[in-house]
Amino acid sequence: MIEGKSLSFINCEIFFEDEGGRVVKDRTFLITHSVFQNCSAQFGGAIYALGKVQIEHCEFKSCSAEDYGGAIYVKNGTVKSSKFESCSAEGNGGGMVALENTQIENCEFENCSASYGGGVLALSSTIKGSIFQSCSAKWGGGVYAFENVQIENCKFGNCSATEGDGIYAFKDVLINNCQFKNCSASKGGGVYRWGKSVTVLNCKFENCSVK
Repeated sequence: MIEGKSLSFINCEIFFEDEGGRVVKDRTFLITHSVFQNCSAQFGGAIYALGKVQIEHCEFKSCSAEDYGGAIYVKNGTVKSSKFESCSAEGNGGGMVALENTQIENCEFENCSASYGGGVLALSSTIKGSIFQSCSAKWGGGVYAFENVQIENCKFGNCSATEGDGIYAFKDVLINNCQFKNCSASKGGGVYRWGKSVTVLNCKFENCSVK
């Protein structure tokens, strides 16, 4: 395992390739207690990871992507106890794009934005114990759950979207024991269920509205 600990990446911009400031491919990599600020790329403004990466106790501030993953674009990785603040993507996943068995646990997304998934765009991934505060998108202010996604014990506050201010659930999505507060959308005040096999269990909605 390759380890990067207590690193700082400030004002990073990638000119020579499309992927993010820290590129991880086909290897196991651990990144802990590091700060990524004002980093940008086409995919994954701070981190573009196709290997089995572990990201823990990191901060991502004002990172951006032209297409996908404002701070992180990751497949088959784990992101724990990290904070994403004011990150954005013109396309998908203002905070991050999580694909293929990625696990997100105890993270915080604040003021993140994108077209799809202001905080996270997820496919075949799990999101647990995380907070989405004041995130925005056209579809899925907090999370755009594309397919085969589990979202449990999460909190969504003051998120906004055209459809699905907290979560836009497309297909085969489980939303369990989540809280939605002060969320607003044109359709789906809290959760917008578009496709089949979308299950919402034990959730609380407070002051959520449809415009």
